[in-house]
Amino acid sequence: MKGMILTLIFAFIGLWSSAQEHDMKRIAFANYFCKAVAEHDQNKVIKLTDKAYRTEQIKFLDGNKSQFVNEFFGGFEINTNEYINLRLEDIEQIEIVELIDEGGGYLDYIFHISSRGSTIERMLILRKTGNKFGFIGSQG
Repeated sequence: MKGMILTLIFAFIGLWSSAQEHDMKRIAFANYFCKAVAEHDQNKVIKLTDKAYRTEQIKFLDGNKSQFVNEFFGGFEINTNEYINLRLEDIEQIEIVELIDEGGGYLDYIFHISSRGSTIERMLILRKTGNKFGFIGSQG
């Protein structure tokens, strides 16, 4: 009986440790994404999107990667509620303001992204496929 209890305790600790490691990887990924945006690094931003999503969207845009990235940063201005797209090279600040766990490996990240006196609120979904994370924006 004691052996079974110890086994359960160690199993729980292992699961907790694994979940904590997964959360740390997710946090590191989101921070790396914010850094790539702040550095205006289009190639890094593209690589940090979900592979299936980016392939579909860039194909839809006839291969226009700049359009893909700039439309990725579209959202509602928090003061006027006007929908605007921000160009990557004009983004001055990006911050995570909220996380919503949707379950099934999906996490909604709510960002505030500022450029030229405007701040938009943008939700991006973080999806894990296999062992890779990637952000998903609007489908269209």
